[in-house]
Amino acid sequence: MVFLVTENGRVQGIEGENSFHSAFSGKYSIEARKIMRALSQNSRASISEISAMAGISRKTAVKKMAALGEEFGVRHTIEFNEEKIGLVNPHLVLLKFKTKPDPESIADILKKSHVPQLAVSMKGNYDMLIYANAASIREYVRWDKSTQIMLAEYGVYWQTSLVAHRQLGFFPLRTEALRRLNIDERERGMLSLLNSDARMSFKELASRMGMAQSTTIYNFEKLLGKGYVKRFTITMPPPKGLELMSFFSKYRSLSASFEHEAAQSRKVFMTDEQYPMVSKYLLCSQLVGSDDFFCLGSFDSHESAYKKDLAFYRKVHRKSNPRIFFGVVDKVVLGNLPIRSADVKEYDVIRWMPEI
Repeated sequence: MVFLVTENGRVQGIEGENSFHSAFSGKYSIEARKIMRALSQNSRASISEISAMAGISRKTAVKKMAALGEEFGVRHTIEFNEEKIGLVNPHLVLLKFKTKPDPESIADILKKSHVPQLAVSMKGNYDMLIYANAASIREYVRWDKSTQIMLAEYGVYWQTSLVAHRQLGFFPLRTEALRRLNIDERERGMLSLLNSDARMSFKELASRMGMAQSTTIYNFEKLLGKGYVKRFTITMPPPKGLELMSFFSKYRSLSASFEHEAAQSRKVFMTDEQYPMVSKYLLCSQLVGSDDFFCLGSFDSHESAYKKDLAFYRKVHRKSNPRIFFGVVDKVVLGNLPIRSADVKEYDVIRWMPEI
């Protein structure tokens, strides 16, 4: 079966998959959506840059930014190059409990370590999703096993996979992890401050760092030159009116046509409205281990999430007979979800078979 992507970004070829208009995004003006996109792409952008992108005055841009920040709880933060800063063991963990603990109990356990960066309580085939990263495999394994021991009383089923290739999105990092980085102390301090507020002015940053402003700017530019920061961006709590669904997939038997199947499903992951309030797909990663693929998407309802995401994926990859665990976000237990409006054109395509 062939799937076509039309000029307006819609996918045709699978019933129910030819429309990507979000009723959630439709509630907001194009100016508001452009502001959200501008901040997602560069949360340190100047008011002049943001107002120019949104096509509004500086004064209006300031008011709309404040209103959006209050409504969505926008947090200005950093999208890190985790390998550059020394976090080289990224893993996703899927948990299922015989006796589900309350989120506060889980949070208390996870906060004991700087290794877990994100923990989300889920409803569906699994109870919790954890993203963890560490500077060494020994450090990661120690956390992995010790956490399972601490959760043993709840009868935890623990399924872990290495995040081998990030195709779309990022995992926000906790400041606790940044404080343990094996980099210059001043760099750690600056990254920690900007991770908590990426729009912090150089004047305030200098004051917090105890430096002259000129020295702060110099060190900031030096920091960027080392490639630690992919971009300054935003995150926000799960907005009301959106269903956040994620799934893990394991191919039971890869078909000879898998490369073609992957190319077809990729068209959906790379397609969105021009200026969505929140991206339709927030995370897509290739995994190695218990699972092969992970995805997190935002949809107007559970019905649309299941139909446009899971049903489509199952149909495209039916020859590879995927086993799928899926869940809907219930509560963020630790860290922050990567909810933002990003350009899906940045999807990092990976092809499995070498071209002949």
